[in-house]
Amino acid sequence: MNPFPHIPNKQITHLLIGERYYPLLKDSLKKRNITAITLPGHPYLDIPVQYHADMLLQHIGMNIWVAEPSFFPIVQQKLQPLGQIVLCGNTTLQRNYPLDIAYNGLRIGNSFFHLLNHTDKIILQELKRQSVKQYSVKQGYSKCSVVVIHSTAAITSDLGMAKAMRKAMIDVLTIQPGHIQLPGYHTGLIGGCCFLTAPNRLAVTGILNHHPDYQNILNFLNKYHITLDILTEYPVFDIGSAFIL
Repeated sequence: MNPFPHIPNKQITHLLIGERYYPLLKDSLKKRNITAITLPGHPYLDIPVQYHADMLLQHIGMNIWVAEPSFFPIVQQKLQPLGQIVLCGNTTLQRNYPLDIAYNGLRIGNSFFHLLNHTDKIILQELKRQSVKQYSVKQGYSKCSVVVIHSTAAITSDLGMAKAMRKAMIDVLTIQPGHIQLPGYHTGLIGGCCFLTAPNRLAVTGILNHHPDYQNILNFLNKYHITLDILTEYPVFDIGSAFIL
């Protein structure tokens, strides 16, 4: 088991996504022998992100998760049979920023980035217990804004996140913002449309070659011996990412 979240040691067999996105991805996931565990939407979040898993829980590392209180029984029921430990968070989400960001911190390698004074306290306690270094940033949607491709490498369009990660000795590719669909918002974010399904494979929800930094993304992935795996023929869209098991 990889001690770091988001980075598989081998081809994954299960992932966790919002149930709204399952019909769009089910055929491609089935072809890849990946079982999707789905979560319902959160009634208090803004409609475009109600089904975004990265708003609802945080994978601390190893097999430990922290879930928003109203989702704790659901997540525990779904993940406990798979050997996962689910803790109940302290913070109940509300619609308006920053009351919706408590579980959206970014763990990459042994570092954690978030607007720490709004991070759920159970998450911070568990990170401290695992000796994870915490960095406070201005970006409350830290997980949404970054795709992790390695324990020391990531891609983001957020310059503040890039600066903070580089201080933590993380190799960062910065890309132009936009060009990712999220109906109801001006744009989605790169962390919401990409996730590793194997150490050398980055799944993308849709076609990415219209992005102005597409070739830079390919070059950066090649540096880490990672290939793109396009899941659908739609333009790339933000699903709130997927948590891998």
